[in-house]
Formats: sequence, C-alpha cells, structure tokens
Amino acid sequence: MITLIFTHLKRRAINYIAVCVELIVVVLVCNILLSHLVPFIQGQQLYKSLKLSSILCCTTSAESDALDIIAREVDAKILWRNYRGQYALSDESLFIQPVEKSYLHRFDLVPDEQISAGPIAVVASSLTSRYKSGNTYTVALQYPIGEITFSVALSTDNDLLFIPPSGDAALSVIGRHPNTVLLALDDDDLAKFDASDVYTLEAKDNDAQRVTEILSWNEKIIAAMSCEDAQSYSNSLDMSQMGMPIVISLTAVALCLAGMLSNTLLSIIANERNNAIYYICGYTWKKCALVQFISDLLIVFFSVVMAYAVMQILSKTSGNITFQQTSFLLSVAIVAVIFTLAEILGVIQIAKKNVAEIAERMK
Repeated sequence: MITLIFTHLKRRAINYIAVCVELIVVVLVCNILLSHLVPFIQGQQLYKSLKLSSILCCTTSAESDALDIIAREVDAKILWRNYRGQYALSDESLFIQPVEKSYLHRFDLVPDEQISAGPIAVVASSLTSRYKSGNTYTVALQYPIGEITFSVALSTDNDLLFIPPSGDAALSVIGRHPNTVLLALDDDDLAKFDASDVYTLEAKDNDAQRVTEILSWNEKIIAAMSCEDAQSYSNSLDMSQMGMPIVISLTAVALCLAGMLSNTLLSIIANERNNAIYYICGYTWKKCALVQFISDLLIVFFSVVMAYAVMQILSKTSGNITFQQTSFLLSVAIVAVIFTLAEILGVIQIAKKNVAEIAERMK
C-alpha cells in the first residue's frame, strides 16, 4: 500500500503542491486572525467573571480623605489607590505591578487565609514555567524598594489581566500583559512604591456610568472613566482592526475548501482505472478509499508542519506577528474540518462507483 500511496502522490504532484500552498495560507491567515480574536473573547469572559461593570477609575488632584468624601457623595466607595509598577533589576522583562490586598478580596482570586500570609503574587501565564504556584521567590527592584519576597498564589490561564491604571484613567481595562506579576502588598510595603493620582472606585448601586458623569463635573477630578466605557472603547478598536482579517480568513477558508474538494474528487475520477486494477488484484473499494485518504492526509500533515515553521520564523522576525499555541491549534482544527469534509465526499464518490463494472469496461 505504501508504494501505491507514493505512486498516487507522484502522479498528481502538481495538484497536491497547489493544495499544500492553499492549506499553508489558510493556517497562516487563520492563525493571525485568531491571535487577535481569541484574546478578545477571553477578555470579554474575564470582564464578566471579575464583574467589572460597577468599577470606575478617576484621576484626581484631591487627597485620599477629600476623595473619600467626594466618593460618598456620589454613592461610591474607594477600593484602592493605584501604584506604578517596576521592572525587576535581575530580569528586565519581568514587570512587578503592586496592588493593595483588597484587590484580591474584591475579585475572590485567593482564599483569605493566603492573603493575610504576606506578599502574595498572581502571575501571568507566560511566567508559569519560572514561577510555580505555592513557591516563594525573591526579586530585586530599584531603590528604595530593594529586594522583595513573595509567594505565588495563582497563575492565570493566559496573559490577560485587569491592571488598575497608574497614570491614565482611560487606560484599557483588560489587556495582555506577558511577564507580569500582580503583587498584593500590605500598606508598609506599598509605601515603598510610587503612588499615582488614579484611584479605583466602585459604584454602590452598580451604575458606574452615572457616577462617572457626576465625578466629571467635580473640579478636583481631572478625568474619570467607567470600566464599561473603557471596555466598550477597547472592543470597538479591536473589532475595527479585525474586520478585514475576518473577511480574508473566511475567503481563504472557502477557497481552500473548494480546492480540497475539487482535488479529491478529480483525483478519484482520474484514478478510476487504477482502482479497477487494484480491485482485480484483490483490493476492495474501502482499501481504494484508504489510499486516497492517506495520500490527502500526508499533504495536510506536511502543510501544517510547513505553516508551523513559517509562523515560528515570522514570530521571531516580525514584531506584529506572534506565535500563540491556542490560535495555531484552532487554525489546524479548521484545516482538519476542511480535510474531513473533502474525504467524506470522496469516500461517498468511491462507494458509489461499481468497481466491477469499471473493470468490465476495461476488457
């Protein structure tokens, strides 16, 4: 059978090369689209799971006590003051973002007994190989902080995090923050970091938009924005950026499906005589279909390997394209669906043929 398969591939080499190119293009195009679409969907899920619709941020010129009075007047409460993060001295890619421990309480990320144990860290998915949950680590930061020791309480499933803005109340709410550690600290340790003029508040009646509008009229509030508005603005930008990639991806998938179907059916028609010879030699129509199936599968496998290699090269040479495992696997799944549809129709086509009659016509 192996000889038959390679003979079959050699006989229709040009057609299979064309199909291979189509499959590679589909994997690459879909991977680029999904690398934006998957984080978008995950961001929506994270926004809902953290219940951010009642959260807002504001930049203020008032002191904490004065802002607390303003917040009570608009039926809101201050959750925490936001702090500026730092890159670790020992690893310039490692970013430490300090937050108050009330951050972990508000979102129910870590059990209360763990929160009270000392500096607690939530690490992004990209750091899970270096920072294991339950272990303790020491990181050196700039003066006056120096070394800080923390234990990892939670590793996220991806690099999407809600980080309270430290310099701009209109900052995107949910963002991709690889190599980031959210470090929950007590007041004494937080005092070593630079505090910003941005505060995170919560609307008690869950109408964050109303509270934001009222705060915007206060002379001591420089800027205010609800998480709902920030998320909506971010979503509109993401969707506008994904508009053309979606059209291109759908077009590529449709063309590839048509190409794969036509190649499989034309291959079966071209092989009617050979299948009849195989039948005379003892093959059944199922074995003839198996030869076709394995031939097509080899092309799909080779295409996926080539696409993987191209994505790795692009991710290292282009700053705009990054290889993401989830997106690549979903792209491969799309190709698998195309392959399955083509093979199902191919098997139906072979099964409809009466190989005995074909062999009779050859006499």
